[in-house]
Parts: sequence; structure tokens; C-alpha cells
Amino acid sequence: MILKKYLDSTTDKQQADLIQSVSLENIALIYQNKNDFEQALRHFEEALEIQRKIGYKLGESNTLSNIGLIFYKRQEFSKALLYFEKALQIYLEIGDIIGESNTYGNLGLVYHNIREFDKALDFFEKALQIHNKLGDKFAQATDIGNIGVLYQNKFQFDKALSYLNQTLSIYDDIGDKFGKSNTYGNIGLVYQNLQIFDKALEFFEKALQIHREIGDKVGEAKDYGNIGIVYQTQGYDNKALEFHEKALKATLEKRGQS
Repeated sequence: MILKKYLDSTTDKQQADLIQSVSLENIALIYQNKNDFEQALRHFEEALEIQRKIGYKLGESNTLSNIGLIFYKRQEFSKALLYFEKALQIYLEIGDIIGESNTYGNLGLVYHNIREFDKALDFFEKALQIHNKLGDKFAQATDIGNIGVLYQNKFQFDKALSYLNQTLSIYDDIGDKFGKSNTYGNIGLVYQNLQIFDKALEFFEKALQIHREIGDKVGEAKDYGNIGIVYQTQGYDNKALEFHEKALKATLEKRGQS
């Protein structure tokens, strides 16, 4: 709808430029999904140049955000922060609260990765506040889950469990099996850190059951590996070996699918 309104208010030349920028961005997104980041960046930057020339602010902010995501995936966190902050500035300027909230979440992830936990928490909470107002259950679960993992990494395990259980409840309500399985895995990691190994195994096995059901070989490999580590920590080397070998097999099967 926003794109149509923009098209309706532009000249033929601007419309052609806009359509070109959209095409470039779509090509970039495909390269991004293929993890060909150099090609993705090249096409995003070409799209960005056009969007700035014609004053298409929403497109510019989305492209800046996508470039930030590439640098985040490449663990070039200072560059990721730069692009997310530029995107946020425009989202605030044009009043796009969805873009604003998503960028808060992305900034939180960057600060989490560089272990600036207070800043990360501030951005996750800002994202959650907007998603609560919007009633976006999936985004709420993501934000609350991010906060739970943050507390886990701060070794505040009671808080971590509280947030992760809230996340699990939301994923259960909306029927998101992928989110549910990953949250089971995160809860398992908390119990593993607490050395409550029977509970850790219980949640890793729940995660594994869903990952196998939905055909997620990467998730399956992680679960097998986590179960192996629990047995290894307790000195059950034969059981540990069994699950580490299953993790290896799932990883090789995933590579065979690629």
C-alpha cells in the first residue's frame, strides 16, 4: 500500500527508478538467503543509491536494515550497528513503528553478541513494548525469548527460566513448532548450567522430538550434541559417544541436502 501511494505521487522517471530499486533489493534478498553476501551487498547498495536519489525513505530504511543484517551475520558488529542506527533514525522520522521495533530487536542482538548486556536488554524491552501494543504474538515471543537467553548468559538462571517459560507459552498458543523446539533447547541449556541433568535431558529430548518431526537437521544435530554433552559431563562416555555420533550424522545429512 505504501509503495502504491508512493508510485501514485511520482513522475514516470521516478517510478522507473523506484521499480528498478525494488528489483535490485529483491535480487539482493535472494543472494542474502543463499549466503552470497558480497553479491547481496552490491545489489543492496545499488538499490540504496536509487532510493536516496528519489527520496524513497521507507525503501532506504529497509535497505539499510538489510545491509545491517548482512554485517551482523558476518559478525562485523560495528558496521551492523552503524547501519541499524541509520535505519532506526529514518523509521523514527517516517513513523514506521514496525520497522522501529524490529530495529530495536536487531540492535539488541548486536549488543548481546558483544556482551553489552545492559544496552541489549534496553533495546529488547523497547521492541517488546511496541510489539505488546501491536499485539504481535510472534514478535513478543521473540523479544521475551531474547531476554531469557540474555539472562541465561548473565548466569541469572531464575530470570532466564521465567522469560523462557513465557516464550514457550506464547509459541504453544500460536502453534509455532520451530519456536517451541528452540525454546525447549534453551531451557535445557539453563538446566544444564544448573547441573540439573535430568531436567536438561527432558527438554533437549522435547526439542529433538519436534526438530525430527519438522525435518530440521540443524536443530536435530544441536539437540543430539547437547544430549551428548550432558552424558559426557556425568561421565557416561558410551552414551555420550552415541549421541555425538548421531549429531555428526545429522550434520552430514544436512550438508547432503544443501
